[in-house]
Order: sequence, then structure tokens, then C-alpha cells
Amino acid sequence: MMTTKQKIVLAGGGYCISAPRYPRFQLRPGFVDEIHIFNAVFKPLYTLSLLEKNLPLDLVCDSHTTKDGKLILEYSDGLGLKMIETRYVSGDDRFVSHVELKLEGKGAKGDRELTIVMWTHVDPDGEAVSLEGDSFRIRRMLTTGDYAPVPADIHWSNPDSKGARCLQPYFCEGTADDLDWRHTPWFDKNELTTPRAKRPMEKPSPILPTARVYCGLFRHVQLKPGTPVAHRFEAYVMLKSKGFNFRARRPDPKDENGWQSFWSNVPKFHCEWKDLEKVVQHRFKLLYLLRMPHGAGHMTSPAIAPYVSHIPISAC
Repeated sequence: MMTTKQKIVLAGGGYCISAPRYPRFQLRPGFVDEIHIFNAVFKPLYTLSLLEKNLPLDLVCDSHTTKDGKLILEYSDGLGLKMIETRYVSGDDRFVSHVELKLEGKGAKGDRELTIVMWTHVDPDGEAVSLEGDSFRIRRMLTTGDYAPVPADIHWSNPDSKGARCLQPYFCEGTADDLDWRHTPWFDKNELTTPRAKRPMEKPSPILPTARVYCGLFRHVQLKPGTPVAHRFEAYVMLKSKGFNFRARRPDPKDENGWQSFWSNVPKFHCEWKDLEKVVQHRFKLLYLLRMPHGAGHMTSPAIAPYVSHIPISAC
């Protein structure tokens, strides 16, 4: 597996940012390391697992690069399967993984039936996980340190097409922290099952504070050589509670993370000292990543927030 010493930060100018202080899983599909929802830390958000005959494929990250504020990763299984993941955070706080699967090369022999699973585990505190048929969501107050609690409503889905189904969730105790499919309660199942109905989960009693709720969604994919298949997976974060409700406007679909609109307004700086040009360019990149809009709560003006705490420190 390829490794990187570089910290990769993703943001779209909303109230969320992916900027883990000590990243471990940047080259794993999805958002496995910590993310910030305003001033609250949440992890893991989700990962993507590829199954064939109900067994996980061992994907290797062959390369990764950043382009237009997005992280682009290429994976392979050594048998002709290629997966390209485009990962970014939108301006309305959607953590997006756009996945393209294709069979190519000498190892691609015939069709393959795969299953893509988007899954995570969460603590059992707060409201129970709500099962939505083809998606799932949680709503709870997130608190980190001495900061004010953040009312988060997170909705995990595969919104670009029909065919996804909610995965049967489980309460588990004594499980691993990492997102490894082999450590999940679904690993030894003969087939993936769905809940009986759309409803919130029923919490068992008693339940240990260290317990976790495993939840996810899945879809089957038929792959043919030379015919790529693409799907979008996302976790949409809204700020919502009984006394508060904020939902950002949907951004331009051609510029969801605001990269083009931001740089179109950045002044041009040229200098004979090229290192100084790089410094100025880097400062503008930081402004792009750390900008925050107005409209939620007491935020009356756009601001800049450091990603360590993601709390506004200056108005724009």
C-alpha cells in the first residue's frame, strides 16, 4: 500500500473540513480519519469496501494527486480491476467520494459482479440511527472539549442513481476501531441483508458506553471489460436540532467545492523572486481551505477559521 507523509486537507467553504491532525488512512477510500463539523470532531465518517462473492477485495493505492481542490486516488486489485476515487467536500457540507470502476488490461478476464458498501460505525449515544430504505442518518449534539455543542444531522447516501439499499445495522461490543470489513458483523454473513422497514433502530438495554453501531448501505455492480461504471457516495452534514435548523444552498454542480469561483476572484501576483510567488499562492490556498460562510447561528459575516479548532477567528 502506498503511503504519504503529506497532510491532505479538503474543504469547500462551508462549515465542515477534512483536516485530520494525525492522519492514518488518507489513502483508504472514503473519509476514515477525523473530520470537523464546525468545532466538533467526528470520526470515522465512512469508508467504501468492494466485495466479490461477499469477500472484500484487497485494493492497493497506486497513485494519488490533488486537482482543483479534490483528491484523486487510483486503486487496483492486480486482476484487472481499477478504481478511481475523486474525494472532496462541497460548499454545502457534503463529504463526497465519486467512484469509477473499470476492467482493463491483461488481467481483466470476463465480467465481474461486485458489491460496493459504504459503511461506518458510530457510538450509541443520542438519537438512534434512522434507517431510510436506501440510506441512513443520525442526529445528535456533537461536543469536543470545552467547545459549544454542535447540532449535527448526517445523512449517508448514494444519491446519483437508484439501486442502493440500507444495510442491516448491528450493535456490537468489544470491536476494533479501524474500518476493516473483516472486523465487522457482516463479514461472516452468507449475504447482505436489509432492515425489515424504514424506522429508527431500537436500542438494547443495557448497553455498554463502549459499544458501537455498525451501519451502512450497499449496491450491486455488474462490470464488463471496457465499460466503466461510476457512482457517487456522500455524507451530507446539516446543522439541525429542535431549536435550530440551517441548511446551506446547493452549490453550482460544476463547481461544488467552489474552487473555480474562488480563484477567479484571487488577484494575480507576479514577482522575479519565484519563491515569493509560491508563498503568496500558498496563503491564498489556505484562505480557500479555511473560509467559512455566514448564516448559521450567530455567523453574520463570512470568516476564516483555523482547522485545528475550526472556530471563526476573523471576519472577511
